[in-house]
Amino acid sequence: MEKIKSSSSQIFQDLGYPKTNLENWKYTSSKVFQNYFFQKDKINFPKEINRQNDTIYFINGVLDYKSWENFSLKKNITLEKIDNQVNESTVLSSENFIKESMFHLSLSGVQEANYWRIFSKNPLEINFVYIFDTSIDNNMIASLNVFSIEENTEITINEKKISLNSSCLGISVSNFFCSENSNLNHSLVTNENNLDKSLSFYNYKMQKNSNLAIDNVNHSSTFDKKFFEIDLDGEGSDAEVNILNLVKGAQHYDNNILVNHNAPNCSSRQNVNNILNNQSTAVFNGKVVVLKNAQKTDSEQSNKNLLLSEQSKAHSNPQLEIFADDVKCGHGSTTGALDDSSIFYLRSRGLSEEESRKILIEAFAKEIVEDFSNSDLESDCNIIISKWING
Repeated sequence: MEKIKSSSSQIFQDLGYPKTNLENWKYTSSKVFQNYFFQKDKINFPKEINRQNDTIYFINGVLDYKSWENFSLKKNITLEKIDNQVNESTVLSSENFIKESMFHLSLSGVQEANYWRIFSKNPLEINFVYIFDTSIDNNMIASLNVFSIEENTEITINEKKISLNSSCLGISVSNFFCSENSNLNHSLVTNENNLDKSLSFYNYKMQKNSNLAIDNVNHSSTFDKKFFEIDLDGEGSDAEVNILNLVKGAQHYDNNILVNHNAPNCSSRQNVNNILNNQSTAVFNGKVVVLKNAQKTDSEQSNKNLLLSEQSKAHSNPQLEIFADDVKCGHGSTTGALDDSSIFYLRSRGLSEEESRKILIEAFAKEIVEDFSNSDLESDCNIIISKWING
């Protein structure tokens, strides 16, 4: 791992911070990162949080070993340090990410790297909670976790980032290797104490007949940029991404999604809805690549943006690159305000204009949430949506 850290540090120095002439950074300025630096800080578990035995915690990028010792599902998981993994491809698994300077900056600052092997004959649910509790100003904190989901394993991973009394930048790399016939539901959970500024890289390698569902709601971070790369490497693999961004004030949310169809008879769905108010901005940069041998591909992209303010901005860039001839691929993007005729209809039924607007906003948000694979997250999100609309 030290070799990777040293190499990544040099690559970042050579590339520098990304500029807006790069496609993936066209609408997101990297200036937000430039006042943050890697600084080691305490890794004490905060008193205000009670450990749960179904949850693995990280404190400022470092595994909380007591939570691992007390973890109730240890019989289904093995943990190794990536220092002991000779194959660098577990870390440098994405050909897309290795072109990104911020990916290398993240790797250069990792304090420890974990390799999780997960196996079970019965469905599992695990919580990973990243706690940021730094007393150092302008602190940048990195984490790296690699997951091997073994054959025939079905698992839900709930990921949460919590910031306690600190404004810091969290940058993370998470790689998932999903074996044949495995099922992964990755839920990215947000809350009122979510990390203020976050940059994340997620890579999923899907083997034959494996299934992936990503559910994500963002609403409380000031800045959030996520890279998702999904590689459908095995025939019959499937991926569905459902994201709802609730954006207001001066918040900026950016979703960069790449799906590579590398094998035949695979399917993918991208559904991203953004609701924007005030001076907020949202970016959807979605791309599907279908290789020549990936016949019978079925892929769809959808990005819908609801603007509640004239000052809010949504940037949408759905893309298709198709090299096969027997495929079913489509993409669509819409941006607009609330429909006046719908408001008029609801008002004619006795509702006020404010009540009518809230009903339409809630319906737009729930389009995505109702497609979530994680029913528990769906219930939580309905509360989040209500608070956001009425806040």
